[in-house]
Amino acid sequence: MKPYLMRRARQALSDAACAAVLKRATSGVLALSEKDGTPYAVPLSFVDDGNALYFHCAKEGRKLDVIAQNPRAAFCAVGRDDVRPEAFTTRYESVTVFGKISIVEDDAEKRRAALLLCDKYAPESSEADRAAELSQYWNALCVLKLSKDAVTGKASRNT
Repeated sequence: MKPYLMRRARQALSDAACAAVLKRATSGVLALSEKDGTPYAVPLSFVDDGNALYFHCAKEGRKLDVIAQNPRAAFCAVGRDDVRPEAFTTRYESVTVFGKISIVEDDAEKRRAALLLCDKYAPESSEADRAAELSQYWNALCVLKLSKDAVTGKASRNT
């Protein structure tokens, strides 16, 4: 999938800058669409492994129902949102990933993704603590993978 051309091309982020935003951002919004076109968006924590984004969730719920109907998805992470009221502007940067989302069925990939999430959100936790957490919640854990078909980013160029 080719991303839309940006109207203000000078605000486009490079691939490296997009990767930096995805590494730094702590959450974003996953956008999905039901078969009949009904939109569904949900905020989620995530981790980027360079090739895909991973999310954790429960093994049932509307999100999974919608994904079963239509696996096309977009995820937008906001890296900066600095409102400057005195200048009537906002300094911002965001990245949107487009692709197909799926449930990770392979236990090795699921474990790797869960550990990447631990690295991002609990970097000071011990290996023993991570193992205990995964062991406790493993059977209830669902991991989703958003394969990257296209990535686009944008940032303000004002100060």
